[in-house]
Amino acid sequence: GLEKPIGVFISNVLPGKAADKAGIVAGDVILKVEGKDVNQPNQLQALVGAHNPGDKISLQVWRDGKKRDFTIKLEGREEQAVAAKEDKPKKQEKVGLLGIQLRDMEAQELRQFELDNGIIILDVDQTSPAAKEGLRRGDVIFKIDGEKVESVSEFQDYLNDKKAGAILKIQIRSRYSDGSTSDRLVFLQIPK
Repeated sequence: GLEKPIGVFISNVLPGKAADKAGIVAGDVILKVEGKDVNQPNQLQALVGAHNPGDKISLQVWRDGKKRDFTIKLEGREEQAVAAKEDKPKKQEKVGLLGIQLRDMEAQELRQFELDNGIIILDVDQTSPAAKEGLRRGDVIFKIDGEKVESVSEFQDYLNDKKAGAILKIQIRSRYSDGSTSDRLVFLQIPK
């Protein structure tokens, strides 16, 4: 039905999340975000990621042969807010030094990655050690130094006990658009 192959196909929508609340359904094709054309999933993520939780963004969607307009209110990142409690203002520091933003995962997301535990990468600073090691948004950290990672706060506590210069052995799982997954081991040094 589309004149040319554009847009990003939505294969599934997490229940209760921003897209679900706005009425986006699996099978929709997202054509535009805030009036800008999108053709690749990473382009969609970048445009959405440029906004803050609580912001409203407009989407143009192709459904049933018609273009439709939706407004999505972006979810707050509650896990991060909880992880950086005021009584421990330095909680985020070492995660920040690695250059990654993280959040806890829901059971449905863990099932998609075929994992029992893990935390997902929301964003990677492109100049950081994590980016140099190939970590990217959407990857899941499920072990650190051989120990299971259950939550962001647990990961932060572990990092805060480490000295600058320590090398971390991190196990990552990536998931691809065809549903397949692959694991890799990454060594990250906490910057001095």
